Amino acid sequence: PPAMQEQRQQRPFEDDDVEEMLPDWSMMAGKGDAEYPGFPSDASQPLPDLSTHFNVLAKVLMEQPELYERLKDLRSKYGTTVAQCVKPGIDHKGHKIIRTLGLMAADESCYTIFQPLFRAVMDQWHDIILQDVALSKPSEAEARLPVDPEGKVVMSVQVLCSRNLRGVRMPPSAEKEDRSDAERLLVNALMSVQDDLLQGGDYHPLRGSHSYAPKPRGMSLETEQELKVAGHLLQEPQSGLHLSGGLGRHWPQARGVFTNGKGLVAWINQADHLRLAYQREDAAVWQALESTLRVEQGLNNYLKARGYQFSFTDAVGYVTFCPANVGSAVQASARLLLPRLAMEEAKLKAMCRQLGLYPSRRRELSDTGERKPVWEVTVAKHMEMSPEDIAAALAYGCRKLVDEELRESDEGAFTEVATTVAEPMAAEAAAQALTEFPRD
Repeated sequence: PPAMQEQRQQRPFEDDDVEEMLPDWSMMAGKGDAEYPGFPSDASQPLPDLSTHFNVLAKVLMEQPELYERLKDLRSKYGTTVAQCVKPGIDHKGHKIIRTLGLMAADESCYTIFQPLFRAVMDQWHDIILQDVALSKPSEAEARLPVDPEGKVVMSVQVLCSRNLRGVRMPPSAEKEDRSDAERLLVNALMSVQDDLLQGGDYHPLRGSHSYAPKPRGMSLETEQELKVAGHLLQEPQSGLHLSGGLGRHWPQARGVFTNGKGLVAWINQADHLRLAYQREDAAVWQALESTLRVEQGLNNYLKARGYQFSFTDAVGYVTFCPANVGSAVQASARLLLPRLAMEEAKLKAMCRQLGLYPSRRRELSDTGERKPVWEVTVAKHMEMSPEDIAAALAYGCRKLVDEELRESDEGAFTEVATTVAEPMAAEAAAQALTEFPRD
């Protein structure tokens, strides 16, 4: 809000209470200098028995154990081993239904040096996606039709892209200096690029971070609470899967949030160097995509002029921490108010499968404390999908959900479409797809 921005402009330094009651993260497993306990990342131990693991990595290694043996002695230019990349999936067995990948890219060269393993895991992952959902490919005309003409159903749309800096260690393997370098470069870019979505913004390092000179002790308690309420605070990792991946090391140094109250948020040094999200409080999917990519291009041009750029390869596209997110490294989602469809949850989930969307129930409460029938749908992204393909899938899928939610008769109902989708699927897979979807 303008009043809040004016207050911050009048207060150049954050509050003196910033370091009160901060925990000693250096003593917590996976949040200090040492790696998270478990499978050693130096490849000094053989693989354990993986027969009780349920992630995609374990499945691949049980089918092709020679992959690890071939790669275990290799090192990237940053010293990364394949053991470091598989550590999350070895330390954490996963779940029979909620599937995880179990593999991460500790630095940008992992996709090249450990290519046989990464390719095998990524192929299996995309097979899972294709089993659970049909990737939507609407025509240009269909994708450009108004999504929610009456403005009754779609509450907001968001486009998010992930980027990493070429030549700078990625967060899983970064040392303190690497994190500080990434923070400095990206914050300078965010503060310097001339774009309406960036104007008036400010960077808020996490409380306890000492790497950002203008705010050497991080954001204030007041700012932290404001970001938390808005859902923009960069959260301390608690999941053992993330801690095994190195995402909590040196917490909270050189991590923070850039925002300006205009719907654009940039998270620095979370799982990737940069996660850039733009949210609109309407159904304008294409405008959200175009605005996000415009800002991303402006940042990349600024970095190129200073000898840096976002990491991209012809083989996988934009390099990211999570192999499931490479390619365009763009994700798109929408929040919808679905009181009618929420009463037929199985039908809603089946419809989303047909449309190439993953649905999840939001935890949003009304003024009376009742849970609202708000659902979030996210495009089931394949690495070969362009940003335009992803936006088209979201726009088309949301429009079909809006039509079904507002439909006043049984004419054109979804029932017949659902039948044609479910029949080719195995009974077990169909039942599973009604309740759970792959997670990245």
